[in-house]
Amino acid sequence: MGTDGYRAALIDLDGTLARASLEITPRVAEAVARLAEHVAVAIVSSRDHVVVRRTARSLGLAGLQVSEGGARIFDPVTGDTSWVRWLEPDDARGILTFLEQHDLPFTAVDRDGSPNAHGVSEIKEWRVTRITAISLTEPQAREIAADFGVLEDVHTSIIVRIDNGDWMVDFTHATATKATAVGRYAAIKGMAPSQLIAAGDSYNDLPLLEACGLRIAMGNAAPELKAIADYVAPTVDEDGLAVAIDEFLLPLLERHPGAKD
Repeated sequence: MGTDGYRAALIDLDGTLARASLEITPRVAEAVARLAEHVAVAIVSSRDHVVVRRTARSLGLAGLQVSEGGARIFDPVTGDTSWVRWLEPDDARGILTFLEQHDLPFTAVDRDGSPNAHGVSEIKEWRVTRITAISLTEPQAREIAADFGVLEDVHTSIIVRIDNGDWMVDFTHATATKATAVGRYAAIKGMAPSQLIAAGDSYNDLPLLEACGLRIAMGNAAPELKAIADYVAPTVDEDGLAVAIDEFLLPLLERHPGAKD
């Protein structure tokens, strides 16, 4: 723990904050509101900024949020972007061409819009923050992540959907990950990463947890997250985040208060 206590909580969206179909239960929403009275709260998600902004505003969160797997940090009130990192155009073209040629479904977040199934011929300016290959099997996801992970400027993240068990692979710039977002968020806010709390459930949340000072894994989390967690909450379907906040975080913050930004 930092000498000034914990100052922010960075929370994954799907499988942590929200159940399938982005359902956030009243119990979880109320617990997040209580947490926000003590520390800054940011959603850190692979979802695009439109979804993250809408979710943050529904929860009354006015501080910086992180979307597209760490490729964008933005203000949910104004919509202004504090930091953004695009995939290199040649890398984005190569990934999308591969997915098209192998008839693999995907979405891509280009420019400032929501994700769409853009093909190579439809993208004009090649400002793509995130590409996601969807509806994969586990072997497909692991092979694709390994193949493109060797590219110097590409970061791959494996995600398992909580609603149907499908596997996905996210592609972002190598400097745009949930881990690098922790460092940039901390620098913008004038905090140390050791003063940040992380909560997550999937493989792509492992770097997030590793980069923060306090780590919460959901009961539905991948084993790798549970292995490094300071606290393992019940599952998302059991409102595990609310349990973690009320039974673990709030008592801790009352003993070791930090400076709320």
